[in-house]
This record gives sequence, structure tokens and C-alpha cells, in this order.
Amino acid sequence: MNSLSKSLLWIFLVAALIVGAIWQFYPLPTAQNRLQRFPLISKTFTGQDVDLTESEAKFFKDVDLLKRVYKIGDRYFFVILIDGSKNRHTVHDPYYCFRGSGWNIDSEKPFPLPRGTAKLLEISKGAEKRQALFWFSNGQEQYSSPLKYWWQTTLRRTTLGASGDEPLLIIIQPLEAGPVNWDDVLNNFKPLLEI
Repeated sequence: MNSLSKSLLWIFLVAALIVGAIWQFYPLPTAQNRLQRFPLISKTFTGQDVDLTESEAKFFKDVDLLKRVYKIGDRYFFVILIDGSKNRHTVHDPYYCFRGSGWNIDSEKPFPLPRGTAKLLEISKGAEKRQALFWFSNGQEQYSSPLKYWWQTTLRRTTLGASGDEPLLIIIQPLEAGPVNWDDVLNNFKPLLEI
């Protein structure tokens, strides 16, 4: 390796370290304001905050999230919104979350949303059967691909936030068994589609 090549390699290495340090310590805007504005009560729903378990509190330390149970119509739904701005490793593939909680994923299909597509899951744990709906939203676009989420958050960090808002992970699941008319639920819970 000649002298010029070695010099260029060292320059590249030092530049990469400097850029890495800037990315690590540059505070990106979070989605905290979007979470704080998310309503607890409306004409068509009422909610109640749910405390994090001890293990959740450790795992989601320094992460902005919303964990609630909402009554929408005559049914109760568990809703979680997670902002991975401060630690994107806390936002992982929802399939992993469900399987880690003991649920089997029996089937999945796309579910249309106003600005994209969610994923509708049929899940079971023994004889217990449920549905769950999840998607990611950056306020402009809705999608169900964890790979796209990781790409958007990487691009956002690389551009120091210039590429757009942080995507949130949104999961909604009924607390009771039985079929769900998701169109009615989301029609009565419009803030979930707007965040």
C-alpha cells in the first residue's frame, strides 16, 4: 500500500469517527409531542393509562411511549404507541413481540389505511384466539414493514432529522375474543389514523 493510499485511508477513518460521534450526540427531534397530543377521551372513545410492568420499565427506559386501554363502542382495546427516537432498538418487529408473549401467528393479511397499509394478524395462545392490528406511521405515511421502519430511521439519523419525522410503532388489540369490525373501530378512533 503506497503512502497516498494510507493517508486517504486514515483521513476516511478519522472522518468516519467524527461523523459517527456527531450522529451519536446530535439530539434528533422526537415524536413526544405527537404522543402528548394523543387524546385520552373523545365522544367516541375513552381511555385509561396502563402502568408499565417492571420489566417494561427497564426495557423502555428513556423511551417515549403511550400504553393505554380504550373503550371504543362497547369493546375494550389495548393500544401501544412507541417512539424509538432515543433508542430505536426498543422498537422491534411486532411479530417478535407477539411470539415472545406466547402468541402464535395463525395468519396475516394487509389492512388498508388512509395513508398506507397495516397488518391484520390472527393470533392464538392455546384455545384463546385474538386479532391484532399494527403499523408504523411517520405522520405522512402508514406501513407495516419493519424493514422500511429500520430504513427510515437510519436515513433520519444519517440526515440528522432532515428526512422527516420519526415513525411510531402502533399496535391495537382487543382485550376480549371475538371478531372485530376494524373499519368501525378505526372510524370511531380517528386520532389513531392521524398520528
